Amino acid sequence: MIEFTKRHSRFKSSLSFQSRHAFLLIGLFVVGLLCLRGSTSVFAEELDSADPSPWAVAYFSRIQMDVEESWLYPKSAIERKEAGQVTVRLVISKEGGLLAVSIAESSSFPELDEAAKDAVSKAAPFDPFPPSLKKDFVAIKMNFSYLPE
Repeated sequence: MIEFTKRHSRFKSSLSFQSRHAFLLIGLFVVGLLCLRGSTSVFAEELDSADPSPWAVAYFSRIQMDVEESWLYPKSAIERKEAGQVTVRLVISKEGGLLAVSIAESSSFPELDEAAKDAVSKAAPFDPFPPSLKKDFVAIKMNFSYLPE
């Protein structure tokens, strides 16, 4: 399962370019370990087993980055101090097209749920599957955590 956390802050990120890359490499290592342990929840519900190839790890990490770049914490939800976690299920075709996006678990705040779905829709289309991923489509679940400060 891919997880995101969005905190409201008036300050820009203090992470340097190098720090962000270090976090990305750590994330790739963790995803790689999960794949090697045979955990399919990292990637997809429809996969028989996780694909431990570096190309697959990089592919799903890229999807995570693309979605996170598109994700916003709605200003009105921040003002109302709405917080919660949303689980979004998305289905991606082997060509990278977004076949479906839905709420698997709601935050109980419709605006937060829609913002998570919108982030996925805005990030699409994604890159085609790497050659090692021999499926017509995959379904991924992503957690979005909203935490106002």
